[in-house]
Amino acid sequence: MLENIFFVLVDGLSDLLREKTPLREAAKPNISSILSKSIVAKFWIFNERTWPKSGYASVSQYANFSILGYDIRRLYIRRGVVEAIGSDLEYKNGWLAIRVDFGCVDNNLIVIDRRVGRNIYGIDKIVEDFNKIDFNVPFILKRTYGHRGVLIFKEKLSDEITNSDPLENNKRVNFVLPTSKKKKAKESAKIVQTLLEKFYFFAKKHGINKKRREMGLLEVNYLLTREAGNKLPRISNFFKRYRFRNGIVISENGVIKGSCKIVGFDSLTVEEMELENQFKFIFEKALELRKKYQIIYMHIKGADEAAHDKNCEKKKSIIEKIDEYIGYLLNNVNFENSALIITGDHITDCITGKHEYGFVPILIYSEKIRGTKAKNFSEIDAYKSKKEFRPKNLWSFLKKL
Repeated sequence: MLENIFFVLVDGLSDLLREKTPLREAAKPNISSILSKSIVAKFWIFNERTWPKSGYASVSQYANFSILGYDIRRLYIRRGVVEAIGSDLEYKNGWLAIRVDFGCVDNNLIVIDRRVGRNIYGIDKIVEDFNKIDFNVPFILKRTYGHRGVLIFKEKLSDEITNSDPLENNKRVNFVLPTSKKKKAKESAKIVQTLLEKFYFFAKKHGINKKRREMGLLEVNYLLTREAGNKLPRISNFFKRYRFRNGIVISENGVIKGSCKIVGFDSLTVEEMELENQFKFIFEKALELRKKYQIIYMHIKGADEAAHDKNCEKKKSIIEKIDEYIGYLLNNVNFENSALIITGDHITDCITGKHEYGFVPILIYSEKIRGTKAKNFSEIDAYKSKKEFRPKNLWSFLKKL
């Protein structure tokens, strides 16, 4: 049995298959140094049947359960619930949990920016004050990370409601409506819509937005909601399922942390800080925790956001920085009885700025492995490889090492 498995999950690592991508063009001397003892392969997290309809805009909540070897077609998965668990908030079955983005809209409720320019100045103060308002249903709103947040109604409500988030800028926000004729669904949609309207008028008048305008920043004035849920998925424990000893996820608040917690991982939260400090924190903690945990599941942000912003150069530089920290891991771990996995949770393409369907490249390194003949770790090299993995046989393969 492997002493440690360092699972480096780079959010939005890969692009669509083309000659030049940030992953292929990035200088990766440390990853290149282990190619002779590595398998580079195609990793099929989804197939055409499991790729969600919302995948081009929202896919991580499904991706991570799939990576961990679960059949997502058989699971009740709602991002709001997973976000709540991944933010260490109290949650009870029956409560309605909804993923939110703090957005900026104009006076006609047309979305100017779904991510308020990726500037979080003052959002926490607006949220703190909004949580004090009188409302007929107890609720909690929390900013989880960046422009993202979660809204929980602490009462049994229906999840049969629509999203307010149009998923694109320059579109009008959606009115929250019931998706069934049930009385509870109609009541729940009305409750959510009423709170969204309250937030809009509350935030518009808040002193923080006056300061944001003076600073040349976009207002934070709307909650763009999606993927409401009212129960936890019924799911088996990962460690009993695959018979690994234990594991910990090192991640910021959100769906990766939440999905890992739901299946039995312990967690360590990555607080908001400069990206390089995040990398330093994650890799240093991974080394500290290796004696206590067999699987160290490391969620790396940055590349995904750069790709959504269509900033290919930034994505390339982030991958190069990740390679530096992979070197730190290689210099401090004996991989004769451990393994390193590097992969992504989905494609986030720099050209389209969206999630796209397809395989992601995966690298598996251990001194136990007879390497493939890959010359690079990239989409094209994975495509040319004769090897491919599905999540279930990935964990079985690691178990046999």
